[in-house]
Amino acid sequence: MKDQRMCDVVQDLLPTYIDGLASEGSEDVIREHLAECEKCRKAYARMTEPEKNETSAMTQAEAPEIDYLRGTKKRTYRLILAVVLAAAVVLASVVLLIFGRRLTLTEDAFVARASVEDTGDGEMVRIEGTVMTGYRFRGLSFREPGDGVLEVRVEASRAFISGKDRKFTVDYTPSEPVRHIWIGDSLAWEDGEQIPVFISDLYKARTQYVGDNSAVGGLITALGVRSSLGSCTMSLQTAEEPYGMTVHLAETLDSGREEAAVARMRSYACALLALIDNLGEASFEYALDRAPDEPRLITVTESEATLAAGADIKQAAATAAGLTRLMTDLGLVDNYVSAAYTYEGREGIRLDVILSTDGTFDAAELAVLSGNEVISSMGTIHADETPWTPGETIDFEVMRENFGKAGGISDGETFTVQLSLDVDGKTCRTEPLDLTYRDGAVYETVLTGSPENGFVLSAR
Repeated sequence: MKDQRMCDVVQDLLPTYIDGLASEGSEDVIREHLAECEKCRKAYARMTEPEKNETSAMTQAEAPEIDYLRGTKKRTYRLILAVVLAAAVVLASVVLLIFGRRLTLTEDAFVARASVEDTGDGEMVRIEGTVMTGYRFRGLSFREPGDGVLEVRVEASRAFISGKDRKFTVDYTPSEPVRHIWIGDSLAWEDGEQIPVFISDLYKARTQYVGDNSAVGGLITALGVRSSLGSCTMSLQTAEEPYGMTVHLAETLDSGREEAAVARMRSYACALLALIDNLGEASFEYALDRAPDEPRLITVTESEATLAAGADIKQAAATAAGLTRLMTDLGLVDNYVSAAYTYEGREGIRLDVILSTDGTFDAAELAVLSGNEVISSMGTIHADETPWTPGETIDFEVMRENFGKAGGISDGETFTVQLSLDVDGKTCRTEPLDLTYRDGAVYETVLTGSPENGFVLSAR
């Protein structure tokens, strides 16, 4: 009976013991009894077992909620994945729209030239050019509206990798003999003559009347009078014939450059007489730095311009080819093919070097010289470090500020370039080449020769 009482007491205290609320003395007694009594040990085991069972029961009771949370998590992941995929699709669509869409370029986004060759079986038209940095050439479209006119459009897309696929050469066989080739909105070729872009612009800007202020002002700008001689104003005389105009230079001229400046004024005057149908005489008013308050006047009449041109000045601009010949004879067309080039909104020029060499070279460096002094230089190599080979074209872009002067360089000034070529670790230099600066021009040059006999850079 005593043992039973002890078992009853211990089992009554087990909950307190299990919860850790029994006194130290009671805990010692319970432990000693549990060590000796199997029956109480089983009771202890049963009392502690329900806690595990309860946990298990709670887990089973909470299972639906846990499954719901897991399902929600999965749905959230799927939603996030769907949003990411949708964003990727939208981004890919935008990229495709920007970089995959074919665009018809305007003249400020490419330079191109046209040539026509008689193959014996007919004519073959060749269009060569380069699209502006930031574009990738995609193709040309051709249209023949009749009367020997061929219209060409340059198509490109935005370039994902700048500098890739910019150059192009495309041959086309026309269905009838060609007399005029338009590339974009510029007349590029006429009756065997290549037409520079600025000549095409002048040809389109011709006007019948000297009284048309905006048209005449546009011609002065297109001719490059302001960029060559400085800012100016103009006055018109339309009260009686011969109708006239006077260009008033705002800046004084360097006395040492008067002769060259006056010669250029006379050339501009002849060009204005050719481009304005009813203009009878063109004048320029200027002053020298040594006598700024003593204006000087030079005037060119229609008959004087005809004598200078060697033909009727009023017929000289009847065609773009004729205007090109006149401008060349007047010294107003320098060694360039096109003046429709701008680079990232800055002023400058581009020099294309067409390789017609005997052999290859690893790298090229273009130096801009002032006398014997190098005032700027730039080098180029292939991206994959392979040699430059015959048939390729290297283009150098030179900004006005790279000419090393305060304010850069002005139209009409002469500058000098020289190429240095790396041939198997040996440096080969060309002779210096003099060119006349015209802002926005693209100069075409040809590199000939070999490492053994030397290289020659010449204007094309």
